[in-house]
Amino acid sequence: MLKIYPMILALFISVKGAFSFPLYQELYTSPNLTQKNELIIFYNSLRPCFNCPKIVSNLINIIKQNYTSKNFSFYLIDLKLHPHFIPIFNLTSPLNLVAIRIQDGSPSGYQKLPYPILNQNDLISLSQTITEFINIFFNIPIKLSKN
Repeated sequence: MLKIYPMILALFISVKGAFSFPLYQELYTSPNLTQKNELIIFYNSLRPCFNCPKIVSNLINIIKQNYTSKNFSFYLIDLKLHPHFIPIFNLTSPLNLVAIRIQDGSPSGYQKLPYPILNQNDLISLSQTITEFINIFFNIPIKLSKN
């Protein structure tokens, strides 16, 4: 289920000394207290790109279809309302997809895809790019189709 997360309380922790990372108590804990990996679309309503609404819609469909399950949580966050995320994830483009790996209840790393990579007119290419990005980052086995 898509969650538009309106209020987040940030506590900063250091993860393996690699980078400062926010620990958002509710963001990383599901209602039944199991930890889930995170997929977050960050958009900036103050600085939108021309085709951002279409890309966001496509991303939501791809993620909901393939990844929203008991292993993933999905969020859509407006940087206008939550600018504190900008330096945390170095969000320089108007649209970013961020994948966050959760291990032992804590964030252990993240990877992002910025707008230039997400700006694809072809839905099939975008779906392949997103699927490859998520599967590689989370070490999900890639299913090869039989021809």
